[in-house]
Amino acid sequence: MMNAVKQPCCMYGYDEYGVVLGKADGSDYQSIIDDDSVYVRMLNFYYEANQGGTWKSGVSTLNYKSVVQCEKSEEGYYYYYELWDSVKALDTSELVRDWREKMGADTTMEYLEKNDMLLVAPGVLYTASVETAEQSTIRRQCKIAIQKYSWEMVFAPDRRRFEALLNEMQATVKNYGYDVILEYDMIHAKAKVGAD
Repeated sequence: MMNAVKQPCCMYGYDEYGVVLGKADGSDYQSIIDDDSVYVRMLNFYYEANQGGTWKSGVSTLNYKSVVQCEKSEEGYYYYYELWDSVKALDTSELVRDWREKMGADTTMEYLEKNDMLLVAPGVLYTASVETAEQSTIRRQCKIAIQKYSWEMVFAPDRRRFEALLNEMQATVKNYGYDVILEYDMIHAKAKVGAD
């Protein structure tokens, strides 16, 4: 999977199990290449965002942040400047004030915590059985193809090309034997959730 696309899937409560995305509470399991999977929906999101501008214009429409927002220095200060108290105090835009008032929180994390909207996946000691050489080969081929097509889809020039690339990716990995690793990963994704 393309890491930049996989990460938002985690924000929706999905964990990665090879080519399967599983809801942390065990309520949903999906193949990453399904048309309606959260992975393909995120590819669509990035594609749409990419249609709105370029890096050259000075603004990243993908809203890339070069610093992990939650990391702190040894002194306990956030590296991400927007979390500094002094910067938050200066941020007096009408939009921010309105959001804070309507949400009843100063930050997104505070809002999610107050409204019990966080889903924490429990730590689990689970080890899947060893893959066969055939499964490992199929996995490597599929991984390369999925990453390649994912990047091409995000930067597709138009919707028609995006859909064509999606169909081509699905056909390519199916030809490699994707269903073999999908079955393996699905079994182990469900067993891992059941192990806690």
